[in-house]
Amino acid sequence: KRGKARVTRAKPTQKPKASTSHNRQKDYLISPEMPYLRELGVTDKSGKVIPKMYGKFRQIAKFIEIVEQSLRGDALEANRRVSVLDVGSGKGYLTFALYDFLSKKLPNGVEVTGVDLKGDMIALCSKIAAKVGFDHLEFKQQNVEGFKSKKIDMLVALHACDTATDEALFQGIKS
Repeated sequence: KRGKARVTRAKPTQKPKASTSHNRQKDYLISPEMPYLRELGVTDKSGKVIPKMYGKFRQIAKFIEIVEQSLRGDALEANRRVSVLDVGSGKGYLTFALYDFLSKKLPNGVEVTGVDLKGDMIALCSKIAAKVGFDHLEFKQQNVEGFKSKKIDMLVALHACDTATDEALFQGIKS
């Protein structure tokens, strides 16, 4: 009043709502309840991600997110079954997720082949694929250089070691 400043101190009349923006539930394109994730040791029997495997689950989910974004407006939705080759598939985390995602997304289905040199990984992945009913998912123990296929629509080589990356690129160009 009359040109003089005055400071008044009082308790707030309203409480601000707590921000929960950092606690949002993430919408993943894959569900942690999928049986193959349990069989691969990523989730437990109830479908919850095992804490030490959360990084692996996020890697799988991000990979599928990238695949989904790359397919927008792409010609992969052909009038036939799409063929995918995963070079250096290893334990198959990404291979299973890719098969699961694409088999639901593509109208005419998908055939996914995982190729790796490790026989124990191929045996494990083949057993899991049969157990979860992924009929058009197969794993082969061989070098990608010797892989024969009529046509490959998509080639994945996330962790190809040594010269396998070069061989995978060559296989993709050839196809």
